[in-house]
Amino acid sequence: MKPIPETEAKFSEIGGPTGSLPARGMREAPLAVLHELTERLTAITNYLEAVRRLFKTDAAAAGVPLRLKKILEKAFGQVSQADETIKRLRQLLDEDARPARPPSAGE
Repeated sequence: MKPIPETEAKFSEIGGPTGSLPARGMREAPLAVLHELTERLTAITNYLEAVRRLFKTDAAAAGVPLRLKKILEKAFGQVSQADETIKRLRQLLDEDARPARPPSAGE
């Protein structure tokens, strides 16, 4: 398999495909994945919100079983939990990126 030029350029920028990567390179991939996940969750939320609005119209709501409405609300809950997980992962990556604080004179 031939390497893709863009991939080769990215690897050389962050320190190569093997060996130790600089902290910046180690953070880029997870942050890119988190960004992609956030975009997907936003799209899912938009679709779910559209369905919720349809359910709220009198004509549509009359034919929608209560069970289906509960499932929709559970889907919103799962999206919310996934969003919180992404926020925690970003927070961990940010904490790992901060330089270690030297001990103060009293420690």
